Formats: sequence, structure tokens, C-alpha cells
Amino acid sequence: MDEVDGVVGSSDRGGLSALLAVIKKTLIPIVCIANDSGNRKIQTLKNHSYELKFSKPGLADISKMAGVIARKEGFELDTETAKYVAEVSGQDIR
Repeated sequence: MDEVDGVVGSSDRGGLSALLAVIKKTLIPIVCIANDSGNRKIQTLKNHSYELKFSKPGLADISKMAGVIARKEGFELDTETAKYVAEVSGQDIR
């Protein structure tokens, strides 16, 4: 479930408690994604979850991946251009 930290307000009332009930019952893993894992509204959910944190990839990783993608698309990307792509992406691998 994406953006569990955004499940708030009257239209979402009961959403987190329902999700927590499903998590407690199921044997199937449920992946919950949050941008703000420190949000106190999801603290109960965190108490029943395994938290896995991700960090932004480094510029070297992104420039390397840009080169890989370029080759798969049928063209070469020189090192300087790959570095530029990494810099202007804001370290967003998408």
C-alpha cells in the first residue's frame, strides 16, 4: 500500500486500523510505503511492521545506470553526458 503516511482525514477514517487488522491476520507479506516514516499517525502500524529504509542512489550509480539503459536502447552515452544526466536527475533513478 503506497503512501500509508497520507491516510488521514474523514474520507480515510478507519483505513489504517483496517490495514493493521489485515496485517495481523494474513500470512502474506504486505508492503506499505511511506515518505514520512516518522509520522506519528503510522506509529501503531510501525509497531507491527519491519521497517526497511532506502537512500537515494549516488551520482556514480545513476550515471552508470544511464549508460546501461542507453546501450540497451541502442546508443552509447559518453561518461560526461552520463554524469550530467545523473546530476540533473536530482538523484532520482526513475
